[in-house]
Amino acid sequence: MSIESWDSSPRVLDADQIADLHAKDPNVALFAEAAYGALRSTREFSDRAIDPPTMLQIIRAGTSVTGSKNTPPAHYHVIYDPALRETICTAASTGHEALLAMGEKDLPFNLRTQEYRGPDTTQESVTAALGAAVIVLVENRTIFSGGMNALMDAENSDQRRAIYGLVLEAIGIGGQVRTMRRRAMELKIASVEMGDLVGGREEVETELGMEGEWLLTVLFGYPVEVMPPRPVPTSSELANVVSFYGQPETTHE
Repeated sequence: MSIESWDSSPRVLDADQIADLHAKDPNVALFAEAAYGALRSTREFSDRAIDPPTMLQIIRAGTSVTGSKNTPPAHYHVIYDPALRETICTAASTGHEALLAMGEKDLPFNLRTQEYRGPDTTQESVTAALGAAVIVLVENRTIFSGGMNALMDAENSDQRRAIYGLVLEAIGIGGQVRTMRRRAMELKIASVEMGDLVGGREEVETELGMEGEWLLTVLFGYPVEVMPPRPVPTSSELANVVSFYGQPETTHE
């Protein structure tokens, strides 16, 4: 049986309804559909500040999500200090340029295809970080894998075991970060997560006294412009990303 035959209501709001809501009130259009397509990545922020109690709400929401094996996966470094922000961004730019000089890139690399994935956006990310109200550095506590540096230095058999741990760490951190971003969205605060600001990882890890590894950066700020939500996927779009095997013998109303 096809997904289309089950999916009698493929979207809560269709694209025209979303556009109409957005035209009437951008905030309503963005935040009313928080559970669906409203979480958008924003790189342009206004000058409005986010106070520390509000950031605590956002961090608390994320850390309420447990990590793998019921273990906190990360430490979050909330950066307000402008000098420290400048240090972080300068380290990212310098590290990025050093990688380019060696023929490397701050991009995912597919071993199977031997290709990098996506365009190089590091300098764009640095500009966004300088303009955000708050930047949050996500430190992977490396409780399962020992960290990427240890993994790269390990023997092949140990690498296989450690990669599994690294995946568990990333899953836990991803769940917490997305929950933070959804809480921020409820407060009408925009956000974006970035993996390409870690070119100067070692310098920043030392500056902040990290025991683990800087894995990710999340920017928060009030948006210059509120983007409308993405339309909820249609049945045909879902068919490309989900597979059902069998169906219940009985259906309970």
